Amino acid sequence: MQNFEKLKIPQKFIIKWKDITHTLSEIIDVNIVFITRTKDYESKILQYFSQLEENTFKKEDKLKLMENKKKEVSLKWPDENIFGSIVLCNKKDSHFSKSDEKILKYFKELIESHLEIIVMEEKFSGDINKDFRKQKNIENELKNEKKFLNKILNIQGAIVIVLDPEGKIIRFNNESQKITGYSEKEVLNNPFWDIFLAEKEKNEVKSVFKNIVGDKDFPNEYKNHIKTKNDELRLISWKNTAVLENGKVKYVIATGLDITEQRQRMDKLKEQRQKLNDANQQLTAYLEEITAMNEELESSLDQVNELNKRFSNMVKVISGLIEHQNDKDIFLSEILESAIEIVPEADYGKILSLNEEKQKWEFVDTIGHNIDNLKNIKLDKELFPELHKKEVIYDSNYSININKLTENKKVILKDAFKAIEKSLYTNIKIDEEPVGRLVLDIAKGSNEEFTKVSEKILRSFSNLASAFFSYRRYNNLQGKFTKEMITSIVQILELYDKYTKGHSENVAKMAAKIAEEMELSQKKINDAYWTGMVHDIGKLLVSLDILNKTGNLNDKEYETIKKHPYWGYRALSSSKTLEDIAHYVLYHHERWDGKGYPEGLKKEEIPLLSQILGVADAWDAMTSDRSYREPLSQEKAVKELRENKGKQFSPKIVEITLKNNIL
Repeated sequence: MQNFEKLKIPQKFIIKWKDITHTLSEIIDVNIVFITRTKDYESKILQYFSQLEENTFKKEDKLKLMENKKKEVSLKWPDENIFGSIVLCNKKDSHFSKSDEKILKYFKELIESHLEIIVMEEKFSGDINKDFRKQKNIENELKNEKKFLNKILNIQGAIVIVLDPEGKIIRFNNESQKITGYSEKEVLNNPFWDIFLAEKEKNEVKSVFKNIVGDKDFPNEYKNHIKTKNDELRLISWKNTAVLENGKVKYVIATGLDITEQRQRMDKLKEQRQKLNDANQQLTAYLEEITAMNEELESSLDQVNELNKRFSNMVKVISGLIEHQNDKDIFLSEILESAIEIVPEADYGKILSLNEEKQKWEFVDTIGHNIDNLKNIKLDKELFPELHKKEVIYDSNYSININKLTENKKVILKDAFKAIEKSLYTNIKIDEEPVGRLVLDIAKGSNEEFTKVSEKILRSFSNLASAFFSYRRYNNLQGKFTKEMITSIVQILELYDKYTKGHSENVAKMAAKIAEEMELSQKKINDAYWTGMVHDIGKLLVSLDILNKTGNLNDKEYETIKKHPYWGYRALSSSKTLEDIAHYVLYHHERWDGKGYPEGLKKEEIPLLSQILGVADAWDAMTSDRSYREPLSQEKAVKELRENKGKQFSPKIVEITLKNNIL
């Protein structure tokens, strides 16, 4: 076996290896890259090449590898003996991704192919074979570089576009084609910015590219929008690497990730953050109110500590406004509990609300009193004194005119209430109309007295409860308006297309039943229903001649019909309330086998509610009258579902539909 340790590395490979270290440092984001040649693999560096100035180290120095190295990959001669290693130091984020590992592996293979060529040159050192050897080595180098570039291009999940120094596209990987909709043939030899960039971004991107090619400072990461073949804008985060040959830029590798959905999520988070900021402003208002209370207290340490405790509990309650915004009883119970805790002189308490439908007052919760006996008591508003007042009120009769009650109710209330000295209460109002009452009681025999601070705290809780009721009323009105609007649109569609009368509601009910059988969340069940109601809204843009045609559709007419999911999506997605439903409408004609439209999604790529809608829509279409055919019998329709399970329809959805007698 030949000993390769004394072989000299030709200067042409030294130059190539220096270019490799430069490229590696940019792609993997490390400060220093070494290619070492070692006799003693553990410590002695006999030859190295890096981005550092050449005089930083001297050849033959006996150096230990840097203590802050982050990655080391061995390099081998063709006979499997160690040549040296690739060493990466000072990585900024200290984490090597799977993509980093693959890239490092490809560069290792490229350098080891160079070592094979060096050995071959040594073997064929005779003058006769010199020209043949030179040509063979050039061919091998080109073959290895092409193989290496192909591996880089096909890193999974990343857009990789290779540009020449003029910005023309010379390679365009599979992920790029998938995201943009262009084939490689369509874009080759065209300037990147002429195909993919809007006018407003062209100059800025050209300037960055010019700096890359001119070896000037340019941003390590860069974001801009690209236009797809369908004129859709996608936001891409780029990382650009200049690949050098003999010190000059040979080509630029632009590696990108599609962050469109990530940016949309960030925008949503920004919106939520704004809502939190609004809540914080409300909290600040309460802080100012508590501070005003603090100024009225005496300056003793005990009083200050007590006020701080009250403030902490108020903050806790305000947080509950967001956490329990959909549960009135839980929220009001927490209001009462916190009020009792914050107002130390109070021993008992109760909170009531008006049942607006029945116009009766009901006990929501009590502390100290027997809520079990009071839960079923319904009271008329005439039994409550001072309902019109805004201020805090003192009373010694539980804040209710007990003497006006029937004897039966009077007995129940007296048994349920504990004896008290006095009460402090406030009305909870919306638009000057009372909707609730918060009452604090001091126990019989107690010498405690309600303070001015307690009055202000009780008023603050009343304001908080009023805000809660106002928020619920607004949400209810908004939800009712949305439902009525959707129903009206569906009725317009049914007037427009006589064959869809009742179809939308049938599909909606069936989709909701399937979602219930799958034990999806209540929100998903509701979304399934409303998606069914509006799934054909895009047909309003299809000509009546096409919708009601009795014969077969021609290709042009069929292509028009196929656009109705997208038109429906565009109409609905502009509404924040309906944007989820718009997403499900867009994909309700996708097929399990990927032969559907508009995007050819397959299997689990199709949103679950769109899978459900596909089965419900097809079933009602098969079993109802259509312009082009008579309705199928239930037996034949079931047969169609079974035969198309795993082709047109999700196997799981079909099985659930047939098994649970949803049809």
